[in-house]
Amino acid sequence: MNIWLKRLPIILCSGFFFPVSCTLGTAVSLPIIQHMDARDITKGRTPHYDFSVLAIAQDNNNEIVRLRLDNLQSYRDTHPDTSFLMTDNTGVIELNEYTSISYTVIEQSGSKQIIEATLTDDDGHVLSRYEVRGNEIVPLYSDGYFKSYAFIALRNGIVLAFILYFAGKLLGMHVKRKAPAT
Repeated sequence: MNIWLKRLPIILCSGFFFPVSCTLGTAVSLPIIQHMDARDITKGRTPHYDFSVLAIAQDNNNEIVRLRLDNLQSYRDTHPDTSFLMTDNTGVIELNEYTSISYTVIEQSGSKQIIEATLTDDDGHVLSRYEVRGNEIVPLYSDGYFKSYAFIALRNGIVLAFILYFAGKLLGMHVKRKAPAT
């Protein structure tokens, strides 16, 4: 019988391998979870709750304000002179001591811009990409990272570690049964 087949159960069930497999499972799981939560809105996915749209309030010294997508129409109704075209190509707006939003105009032609805004707070961040056509807003893409993803990834790492541990136990029983009697 192969020597590695005899040693594999010992390795999988060792006290050292369990936390290593848990850590690796968590580390691999975290970017996968974040990638799975990325939302291509052009393909019919729903944007994140904190999807941000930036507006220049003409009635408030051209101050840039952040709007959530679900508040956009009511803001337009009360502020009809609002422009959604950014005058600077990049910028950062401090909303409070824990929350900021940075933006970049990634494409511009005439009265059309594609803007990428990243809302960052103490819970994580949400990236919002949208197109401005005159006064029309077209959401394109949404991505986020939240602290709660770490707990989901940790759960996945623990489950992986237990699966490998019990696979080692089963393999060990199989190796013992197949071992020649001495």
